[in-house]
Amino acid sequence: MQEMLLDAAQVAETLKVGKKKIYKMIQANQIPALHIGGSIRVPRQALFDWIQFKTTGVMVGQEGEQE
Repeated sequence: MQEMLLDAAQVAETLKVGKKKIYKMIQANQIPALHIGGSIRVPRQALFDWIQFKTTGVMVGQEGEQE
């Protein structure tokens, strides 16, 4: 079973960037993250939803919706 929450190292590996970059992106609210005690965790699904939005401009669940 895959973990629901990823640490900064796992996010960095997924996005192929450094951990320092991930911490800066989290601090700037560019990546969705949770602060649990002294740890920062990124929900796996929120990361993949964020990637989809950044690549397609469409939020998950809004495909085909009309105003």
